[in-house]
Amino acid sequence: MLLKNGRTDVIKGFKSKAGKDFDAALVVNKETHKIDFEFARQEPIAPPRGGYYPDDAEIEYYEPVIPEEMK
Repeated sequence: MLLKNGRTDVIKGFKSKAGKDFDAALVVNKETHKIDFEFARQEPIAPPRGGYYPDDAEIEYYEPVIPEEMK
């Protein structure tokens, strides 16, 4: 599939040098003639423009800690 299409479907279970698991597709880079990773898009962590979250979103809030010398 990689040689025929220039890319694979997403392959699950790669491990980074740091030991973290990740999923990616393999893609032939036509400029360098090497195989690169193509990472799947992840959902943004920030709220959408307008600053609202859906009603069913679970949001945790933390109280900021301000050192006494900065108060």
